[in-house]
Amino acid sequence: MNKKVVPSTKDLDYVSVDPEALKKDPQGVNRAVAAEIVKKGIPVRGIEVAFLRKSLGMTYSQFGKKIGVNASTVMRWEEKKNTRLQLVSEIAVRVLVAESLELKKDSFSFLNGKGNKISETMAIDLSKKS
Repeated sequence: MNKKVVPSTKDLDYVSVDPEALKKDPQGVNRAVAAEIVKKGIPVRGIEVAFLRKSLGMTYSQFGKKIGVNASTVMRWEEKKNTRLQLVSEIAVRVLVAESLELKKDSFSFLNGKGNKISETMAIDLSKKS
């Protein structure tokens, strides 16, 4: 039996999800959370990479191929849960997610300085080093 893996938001401590909505449409809720991560410019750490990749239903290899890295690179990012990706990798991940979720181009306004600043939208503490 082929079961679709639905990621958990429990590791994203800045996300609060209505349990009833999660029961009714777990994939829809997770895709909405993924879209918000992209739109709000939340820094992409390993924990976000894992959540985003699973939200898109991709393997390490599929995800990596779409952004020009190999599966072992994606695995390494995910293992370092609290480590932020380098900016170019973070942008590649955001673009992949936005395209996969068919988000509007204004979702990228933070990249050209027109959106909210990351520090204004962050609700997580990145001072912890892994």
